[in-house]
Amino acid sequence: MEVTDRKRWNRTLLEILKYYINICEENNLTYFLAYGTAIGAARHHGIIPWDDDIDVIMPRPDYERFIQICQQRDMGKYEIVTPQNTPGYYLPFIKLCDKTTTLWEKRHYHCVFGIYIDIFVIDAAQNDPQETEEIKKQIDKFYRILDLSNSYYTLSDLFHMYICKKRIRVIFQYLKYALNRKKYSQLAIKEIEKLEKRYDYNLCEFVTNGYSKRVVYPKAWLEDKIMMPFETLQAAMPCEYKRWLNLSYGDYTQLPPEDQRHYEHSIAYYDFDRRMSLDEILAEMKQNKTH
Repeated sequence: MEVTDRKRWNRTLLEILKYYINICEENNLTYFLAYGTAIGAARHHGIIPWDDDIDVIMPRPDYERFIQICQQRDMGKYEIVTPQNTPGYYLPFIKLCDKTTTLWEKRHYHCVFGIYIDIFVIDAAQNDPQETEEIKKQIDKFYRILDLSNSYYTLSDLFHMYICKKRIRVIFQYLKYALNRKKYSQLAIKEIEKLEKRYDYNLCEFVTNGYSKRVVYPKAWLEDKIMMPFETLQAAMPCEYKRWLNLSYGDYTQLPPEDQRHYEHSIAYYDFDRRMSLDEILAEMKQNKTH
């Protein structure tokens, strides 16, 4: 499903980001724009024209404090989605959502929330490439368990996996985890968090962005911030954002080839004006299909 009103989509994302920044500033919490959003700030002073989400990142102590604050306050039209408060949630980090909207991202996940920004974590690390790679392998293993235990594949999906041959092992893993989704999902979350919190953030000299690539860099790069224009807002970037971005992306100032400039996230269903359950979404999609 394609988003037909990208201006409204981006406006909704920016409203969520503005609310998030206000909470951080009111409570003296450290945050930074992250990943493609950080590139957007540095290169475009806003959302990359072909990007469709907003990412932020926080040091572990601030991240955990942010969750506590959100749990204790009236957030109005906003809410946080976590693995602990949202059944079927398939990621180990949190989202800040507009709960007056509906977003169902992928059909094989039976989890619906609102349009959101992703909130990632900066964790302590050792400057040891071999250890970093080993931890990454372990985390990837539990990410896979988390993904499979929250997936709902159809017989057709499984058939296509079987035809691919290489994914036969995945079918057996999926069937195993599907028999006790809650157990394996909670296990994966617990183990990922244990690995990511292996070292004390306050005592470390090096840190890593745990999601995706485990790139290790000096914590000193984050010791100060600079405010940069991001669309209509001012948002925080690390003082060493150029080195930070170059480490992960190389020369981020260069535009990618035109054939790589496309929206990446899949969307099964969305609605700007109401929150719907999965049953309501499926019923509406079925009705529209018959007309």
